[in-house]
Amino acid sequence: SFGPLFIAQDEGYFAQQGLDVEFVDFGSFDAPMIPALVASQIDVAPMSVTVALLNAIAAGADIKIVADKGFADPNACPGYGWLARRSLLDTGGLSDLSALKGRSIAASNGNTLEWVLDLLLGKAGLTRSDVKYLPITDPLVYIAGLGSGSIDLTQSTEPWITRARDQGVGELWMPFSDLMPNDSLAIIAFGPSILEKNPQAGVRFMTAYLQAIEKYNEGKTESNIAILARHTKLAPDEIRATCWVSFTQGGKVSVQGLLDFQQWALERGYVERALRGDQLWDPEFVDQANTAPK
Repeated sequence: SFGPLFIAQDEGYFAQQGLDVEFVDFGSFDAPMIPALVASQIDVAPMSVTVALLNAIAAGADIKIVADKGFADPNACPGYGWLARRSLLDTGGLSDLSALKGRSIAASNGNTLEWVLDLLLGKAGLTRSDVKYLPITDPLVYIAGLGSGSIDLTQSTEPWITRARDQGVGELWMPFSDLMPNDSLAIIAFGPSILEKNPQAGVRFMTAYLQAIEKYNEGKTESNIAILARHTKLAPDEIRATCWVSFTQGGKVSVQGLLDFQQWALERGYVERALRGDQLWDPEFVDQANTAPK
């Protein structure tokens, strides 16, 4: 899902907008981005939709979601979904949703990935107490768990879906788009250094980003594969084999999806108060970028 950002950098789209962009590696954890964004140590945060983000905005942090960074596209090759243990599928152990009862399910917490767990259980008429919930986020651990039989079902993304299939330990059982169709799985957020001090730089950033999405949407071209391989350190053949994340037309997010996630977070006690859609999402940057001269 960082592909368009890498493309914007390597194809010179940021430079064409007069921007000198530096990538700062936060590893696989989004939480440290929020204080860094508030303190203007970073200007842009590409991240998951999280409870921590909602609570920061509710507490008065000058942060706004400004663009999509990948959504659950029902019409695309699924890059996000529920990965089931291969041996369980082979024996018909997940023939219907009621078969989830008593299963070991690994999932993240405090973000849309935990929400999608409750969406799945709700669809099956089950609750957390009906399954063995394992808060595991390390893909190496859950791939090993699928192979050993200690994990029956886990959330996964590419390239781990393809790796699990190639290793014969797991198979995509249900894409997230079956549970949250067209909702944003990740977003781009701006902090005060752009929102307050330099909104025009935000428009220029967004113009380059949307241009890069158009390039990304050309698909598995040699140039796109080379850029993704260079930044992700994945082999080009593996990048060709995986499903690629879908991005919304023009960068807009599903505001209703954000509000649905917030309602879930309220019900679980993760947030104390609800925010309006306009307190979460600022469409001005994508609107201006979409009308900017090409």
